[in-house]
Amino acid sequence: MPISTQAQTVFFQTLYDVPVMNGLSELPEMALSYDKMEGRVASVTATYESKDISEVYAFYNKVLPEFGWSRQAEGVYVREGEILTISRDWMGEGWLVTFSLNPTKILK
Repeated sequence: MPISTQAQTVFFQTLYDVPVMNGLSELPEMALSYDKMEGRVASVTATYESKDISEVYAFYNKVLPEFGWSRQAEGVYVREGEILTISRDWMGEGWLVTFSLNPTKILK
């Protein structure tokens, strides 16, 4: 069943159109969001306690196209003038996963 039709789908507070994978715990205090002339800029961070970070990338590779995102590279997706990047940092007990949204074009 596509995630977009599941009643219990949860989305990030700041990135309201990016679903939260089971196992990720959003850190709302680390979120940021603002609008620039060039477009929306937003970032959310979540913890992931499994050692296998590839599960996160596999989930978003499958799910994000349902929301109009096209995968460009590992952890990099584009949609309608925006680029979404998923990065991670190992914290010893688990991962800190950051989702960053930026405009694809910068006006000069």
